[in-house]
Amino acid sequence: MTENKYITINTLQHYIFCPHQWGLMEIESQWSENIFVVLGNIVHEKVDNSFLVENRGDLHISRSLPIYSHKYKIQGVCDVVEFIKDENGVFIKQLNGKYSINVVEYKRGHPKTSGVVNYADSIQVVAQMVCMNEMFGTSCDGYVYYASVGRRCKISNFKKLVNKLSEILNEIQNYFQQKQVPKIQNMEHCANCSFSDICLPKIKNKSLKTLIKTNWEKINEETS
Repeated sequence: MTENKYITINTLQHYIFCPHQWGLMEIESQWSENIFVVLGNIVHEKVDNSFLVENRGDLHISRSLPIYSHKYKIQGVCDVVEFIKDENGVFIKQLNGKYSINVVEYKRGHPKTSGVVNYADSIQVVAQMVCMNEMFGTSCDGYVYYASVGRRCKISNFKKLVNKLSEILNEIQNYFQQKQVPKIQNMEHCANCSFSDICLPKIKNKSLKTLIKTNWEKINEETS
């Protein structure tokens, strides 16, 4: 068995949304955009600028901060990391002081229920949190800022979500090892998926032979 590869954190949401979509992107290197993908990119235009650094008194804000975890074999970029001066915090050499840390992920949508972070968003932020905890030797807090409602929601149930993150990462590593794309699933959100014209979920259980035979019979009926 080959050594596990480092998984990019922002691909976790694709896997949770649809494992097959994730496989098309990560194993077969396909990509497709729709209006939802474009809107998501627009929301990130400001935060995805590594030259934007803000200092607001005791608050230091870093944007597009590269992160990693050797333990979980993940890597990525944090939209926003807030370093808040705190005598009970961890010493940050680059800032020459003690700070507590907040991880903030920006999303175009809205929370599933008021103040509760969506599951896929939670997993992505928890992945960022374990990276920051490993890199800085601390326990940080995590938030998702939902642009459509203009507010941030805090991550809860951290330990439970870390366990789920580990399960997902193990599944992904297995697919990479096997070079196998997960099976197609015909789900409610397939209609809004940018890959719907590529994977054709409505014909997932039909072989090419069956499709040709069915269409050939229809043509014969229409022309007879």
